Amino acid sequence: MIFAPHKLLISVAPKDVVDENGDPISEPEKWVEYGHCRCDDNSVMKQVSMNGKWFDYRYHVVYEGAKILAGTKVKIERGEELVEGVVLKSAKCNYFKNSELWI
Repeated sequence: MIFAPHKLLISVAPKDVVDENGDPISEPEKWVEYGHCRCDDNSVMKQVSMNGKWFDYRYHVVYEGAKILAGTKVKIERGEELVEGVVLKSAKCNYFKNSELWI
């Protein structure tokens, strides 16, 4: 992608860890940098259709890479601003390497 000024981060679920007594230890959530993206806030249209249902979304993200599944937690670093949310819908372009997210 030519214009990708933001960074896309995805959440990696922590592993289940137990201590020597068998008690579960909660580990902090980890964020992995997925790549660069373009994140546009939604100021014109506020809904996207998925399986016949309408959802309100706040951000539309275009990035280069594999499709990220709906329900995945993501963060976008936009300079000092941090956008965080859950993927409502994702799409992969057939011809180009671009993919899209609606958060």
